[in-house]
This record gives sequence, C-alpha cells and structure tokens, in this order.
Amino acid sequence: NAGNELIALNLINSTPAALNNEVSLAFNVSKTWPAFGKISLICTGSGTDPTSDPHKGDMTFSTWYNSSLTEKMRITSVGNVGIGNTNPISLLDFGTTTGSQKLALYNNNWNTGAAAAFYGFGTGAGTLDFHANSAQNGTPQMVLRNNGCLGIGNTPPDVALEIHHSSDPHIKM
Repeated sequence: NAGNELIALNLINSTPAALNNEVSLAFNVSKTWPAFGKISLICTGSGTDPTSDPHKGDMTFSTWYNSSLTEKMRITSVGNVGIGNTNPISLLDFGTTTGSQKLALYNNNWNTGAAAAFYGFGTGAGTLDFHANSAQNGTPQMVLRNNGCLGIGNTPPDVALEIHHSSDPHIKM
C-alpha cells in the first residue's frame, strides 16, 4: 500500500526472492484447456532484500499461438517496451528479425471492395522500407539503405539519390 493507493488484488510468489522468479495471472477459456493468455512479472534484478539490494522486474504479456503460450510483449523495469522482442533496448522496440513489417497501418478500402492497403515501415537486409498503399509484403515506394543511398520508385538504390517513375520521368521543384 503506497500512500492513498488501495491494492485490491495482490499476487505473491511465496518462494524466496530470486532472479527469474515469476508471478502470473493466467487466462483460461475452459477448465480443460491450457492458458490462452498470461500476464507475468519476472524478477530481473539480482537483489533479494527489497530495502537495500537493487531489485527490479519486467512485465510480460503472452498469448497462445501454434500450440504454445509465447511472450508477445515486454515492458522492462526501465520502461522500454518490446513488441515481438523480449529484450527491448529503446523506448519502443518492434521485433527482432529483418524482412518483416514493423509498423503497419491498413486502409481496408471498405467502400471499394479492394484488398487492404499497407502504410508503414519495414526493414530488409540493411534497409528501411517505406510503404504507402502497398500490397501486404509488397514492394516499398521508398528505400533508405544503410550506406546512405535513398531510392524513390527504385529499390534498392545504387547511388545517393535515385528517383524513378515509369509514367512521368520528370522532377518538379
């Protein structure tokens, strides 16, 4: 209880404090099925005395997918959030692999019946890909390579600035 805060539900792991100890809240959709979701607090500090030793914990969120309960998001003790990343090193970290969409917004074209369009960012091998009205997993409209080359309408670019438009090869300024 801190100040005027009322803790209505307190989950306590009754084992002695130790690194990687966990206390969890699990969600089951049936008493005969395994947990389909879980929120956990995991001890990530080395201290055992909360009054003098450094102690800290990460909060994890897990869901059931493909026959197992796996972590999907983590909030570290310093406030970094990892989505698809169990060890986020910045305030907001997406995933750990290249070649996948990292931040996506979709326009479902509800009034036209067309396929959903992807707007967002992705990564490739040494690239940051920018999508605007792409098909999911489609070709990006702009690519920034790790060597500083920027390609608009041409991927991957081979020079510092490469612009290509098949129907109008002009640049207007």
